[in-house]
Amino acid sequence: MRKVRYILTTKSSGVVTLATDPDGWKDDERQIVRDSKYYGLIYEFAGELSFSQDGYEIITQELSTNGHNANILLRRDRLNYNDEWELDYIGALDVTTKKENDRTISFKLSDAGLTKTIKAQFNEKFELDRLDSVNGTTIPALTYDIITLTGRNLLIDSKLQDNELKTITAVGDGVNGFENYYIPALTKTFSGDTNINSVFPFPLKPIDTGSDFRPSLNSSHFILLQNDIEKTIEVRTTLDLDIECNFSGYDAFIYLAVYEFDGTNYTFKSSINLVSENEVPTTVLNINQVDTNNISLSENDSLALIVYVKDIQQTGGSTFQYSVTQRDVLVETSEDSKFQQTTCEGLSVYNAINRLTEIITDNPLANSLGLNDEWKELYITNGFKIRGFDETITISLKEVMESIKSVLGYHYGIESNLFRVDSFSTFFNLDPLMTLKINDIEETYNDSLIFNSIEAGYKDDTDYEERQGLDEYNIGAIYNHGFQSTDKKLDLISEIRADSYGVEFARRKQFEDFPTEDTQYDKDNFFIDCKVDGFLQPRIWSDDYSVLPTGVYSPETAQNLRLSPSSNIYRLSNTFAQISDYRSGVTRFTSTEGNSKLATTLIGGFEIKENEDIQNNTLLYPIVQPIDVSGIIKLTEAQFDLLKGMTNGQMNAYRSIRYFYKGEEQLGFLQSYNNEGDGTIKLIKANLRR
Repeated sequence: MRKVRYILTTKSSGVVTLATDPDGWKDDERQIVRDSKYYGLIYEFAGELSFSQDGYEIITQELSTNGHNANILLRRDRLNYNDEWELDYIGALDVTTKKENDRTISFKLSDAGLTKTIKAQFNEKFELDRLDSVNGTTIPALTYDIITLTGRNLLIDSKLQDNELKTITAVGDGVNGFENYYIPALTKTFSGDTNINSVFPFPLKPIDTGSDFRPSLNSSHFILLQNDIEKTIEVRTTLDLDIECNFSGYDAFIYLAVYEFDGTNYTFKSSINLVSENEVPTTVLNINQVDTNNISLSENDSLALIVYVKDIQQTGGSTFQYSVTQRDVLVETSEDSKFQQTTCEGLSVYNAINRLTEIITDNPLANSLGLNDEWKELYITNGFKIRGFDETITISLKEVMESIKSVLGYHYGIESNLFRVDSFSTFFNLDPLMTLKINDIEETYNDSLIFNSIEAGYKDDTDYEERQGLDEYNIGAIYNHGFQSTDKKLDLISEIRADSYGVEFARRKQFEDFPTEDTQYDKDNFFIDCKVDGFLQPRIWSDDYSVLPTGVYSPETAQNLRLSPSSNIYRLSNTFAQISDYRSGVTRFTSTEGNSKLATTLIGGFEIKENEDIQNNTLLYPIVQPIDVSGIIKLTEAQFDLLKGMTNGQMNAYRSIRYFYKGEEQLGFLQSYNNEGDGTIKLIKANLRR
């Protein structure tokens, strides 16, 4: 009676149990290998097989139809002790290794099934709204959840200045030559308000007497043009200049003027005098002053800084002339900016992964404990959807997985044809699977697990104006261990953004009001850390923290606080093998392009400051050490089957292996096992120091 059977699966022939076994199966060539980057991927290799007769016919028929894109799966079953067939191995024929003669054809075997399919499409970006898989199979329409964006109060600062020494002269024209106006041409240094420092439209009536604006001296800029919403701004002016007339007794004024726009014309509305001098007794008026004013603006109001000089005696006539010598003119605005709540569509991270696996494999295959528990309301959306556009989210499985790896410490694996996404500790489970007597043990440092610095946070695609960028905490930050043995950097930068300023700026450009305007945020994907409190909405400080955060503007409305760079460092610290021997050491904060002053205190936790050095003994214990353990051992058939098997739906290869070294009990995690010859095993040493 046959003790093993081989089953081929092809598109053209379906599932066929071979009458003629392939040649070349050698248990000694079997290997189990863990992926060195995605720790949940366990590969099994089984050498090279040669097929003849019915196997040859089935395979050549498939190759003639699909060529190098043929997907040919081989399953090997064997009889167990109860004379029942059970799976021993499943793999794919690597068609690129084909060797063929007259009546036989041979291939090397590689990983098969879901692992192969996922890897082939891992880097591809997909529109999640699509209605077919990559195989052309119809898939259900996607249903998004609705997130109510309650809003983030912003401190909107602007700075406009001209501090180059210059003198500008005006001459009366003999018709309306007793007065003239001058608007300083200020250069915008930065501004979070896109209406600041806009193009000046002509004509303008600078005062309510009906006098036309005289362009001879004027710049072409307002301070602010056509305000978009009703608001109050603080305006701080610094004036260092001289006004000189060709005779005394003139009037000189400098004022902030508000104009309302009716769709066609700009009409003077109100003004605030900064300088008001009547009948100046000298020819030169020196001005050096700083003023701060709060100015209320309605929708479509504009604001200008105007210098106005008038020959009140009308003695100069056509010879009336004055000049302005500027040393510094500075205008700074500040606004506590609020915007009404809006809604947008989004997907939980779990559902986004589920959709991607459905597009890639025809079926939603995600499986995750963590993404259905602690992080079940972590959402992904994009700038288009935040703005209310009917546009899809476009993203790759790699972008999602690399991002949650950097932010949550989550990895992925393949289990029972499911795409498993969970924490590092899931794939490095300290619960021992078996005890092995390993001979000729050798320990070596694993250089790939040793880093001197860590870059945590988010890819710096933020293009805020200077001051706004300095208040955003979810950008990138660098930390350093101070090691001298290596200069390697651990990259924990998320491709998906988490900056609440980016979300807020995007949602203030709603499709309803800006249907044709593009923004820098439109195609960017964002995390939004949400909760359900009557409706789905962003989490705020009181959901997770015991005291109001400090070091950030409007902490009451701050969002995505759990996703800050330092929070990520603490959350992922059980993966930092490089500090397993350095619990008494310090991980030093080095730099950030964002707000490093944020300080938060989790409920039941301690204060975390983004810009403070981190005592390593406050971090989680690393699960592994940066040490490879290799040795000689020949697994029995039962041990090999146990190692590649599953318990309660989880792969046994994730669990630790107990062994003894120098008389002491140790634990390690499988990196690879090769059954050839006397057998070799390689482990990552577990960190048992507590």
